[in-house]
Amino acid sequence: MKLRLKKSDLLAPLFELDFRLEKYGSMYRLRPQTGAARKWVKEHFGRHNQPKFPIIVVEPRDCEAITEGISADGLSLMSPFTILRRKAKATRH
Repeated sequence: MKLRLKKSDLLAPLFELDFRLEKYGSMYRLRPQTGAARKWVKEHFGRHNQPKFPIIVVEPRDCEAITEGISADGLSLMSPFTILRRKAKATRH
């Protein structure tokens, strides 16, 4: 029996990303992809001056601090620079 794969199967991510950071002209767009990411955006950004909320328009100078905050809170991010995977939560014995 042959295994048949569709092109979409080959492009499917190995894990679910919480955010995508996309280049958008001279700015970047932070797109939440999961419920946890949308909650994070609501806690860290307001709706003011964000017409496409919960998508956040970000200036290049702020990208590093935002991506560090996402990573520090245990969420994953795909950006033009890197993929930050969700941190494994420590379990106590």
